[in-house]
Amino acid sequence: MARDRLALAILALAALPTVAAAYDDDSPYPSPTVPSVEAPRDLEVTPRLRTRVYVDQEWTQGAGLHNGPGSVDRARTTATFGVESRVADAWILGLGARFDYFIYDFENPVAILGVNDRLLRFAHRVTAGPSATYIFNDRWRLTTRFSVGVARENEASVADSLTFGATAFIGWRIFENIRFNVGGTARFSRLFIDSGVPNLLPIAGFEWTGAESWGETQGIRGFGIGIGADGAYVRMSLTDTTAVMLSARYESQAFRLNRRNIVPEGIFSEQRVPVGVQFEWSPADGVYLVAHVDGIPWHRYDVRDKSGNRGNGVVADPTLAGGFGVAFNF
Repeated sequence: MARDRLALAILALAALPTVAAAYDDDSPYPSPTVPSVEAPRDLEVTPRLRTRVYVDQEWTQGAGLHNGPGSVDRARTTATFGVESRVADAWILGLGARFDYFIYDFENPVAILGVNDRLLRFAHRVTAGPSATYIFNDRWRLTTRFSVGVARENEASVADSLTFGATAFIGWRIFENIRFNVGGTARFSRLFIDSGVPNLLPIAGFEWTGAESWGETQGIRGFGIGIGADGAYVRMSLTDTTAVMLSARYESQAFRLNRRNIVPEGIFSEQRVPVGVQFEWSPADGVYLVAHVDGIPWHRYDVRDKSGNRGNGVVADPTLAGGFGVAFNF
């Protein structure tokens, strides 16, 4: 209990200025889920405050489990908050927060557990942290991000669920609309070390935005491409208020289980690759309504005990996911 109280105090201090959680992800690119929430380009030349808020609800259709009769459904609610300001000619400082709430519905998970018993129902992930970007000149910049959080089944130990992250990457703008980013992300936690989920991730990617001259010849108002270590997207602005995006990305999460779980204080991890399409509509300046549909051709679940010893892992059948969200950028 004392360790949990100390861990909660650490998390509260980290989240105090930001609400409750961190970046949308560790990628320097516009989020594959919500590109519209990305920064307006004028922040790079205008010293002003920028705030971003995004709320999303997603459902994943029940997927059958290989090597067994079971299946699993999942629902996820996500809320993100971020604020950035250019505080000097060479510096942009920011604070970010994210909260995810997961509801899993495992039916007969014998392929994972070896027995038909309760595995996981409710879990949440909360992260928070600052960012800093140093602008060397019009072409070069260095961005760093730090985060602290928890990822756990309800009632699991907070101390054993703590996660820490650090990201650094260099951005190189070759032309006005073309940028390369190179760097890496490190995540420090027994959750990642013991779960088999990668804890060292490279950042090496390419972003091309605002190709108006090419887009107009194709009947498109704007066009953008992003390719990174965690995914890729193609985004097209069809009109001043509508856009469509195709994306493919890698997602992973790991949660500490509680003492009453059939795997007491163990680790549940999930990895998947969604490939989908997203539609955006902006009914007012700075407001975006989003709907997205994904196919999930690859999806894996793993369970490990408290010491990190691996139990059964199972790949789920291909399935579908979909959701909707609202973003505010002001």
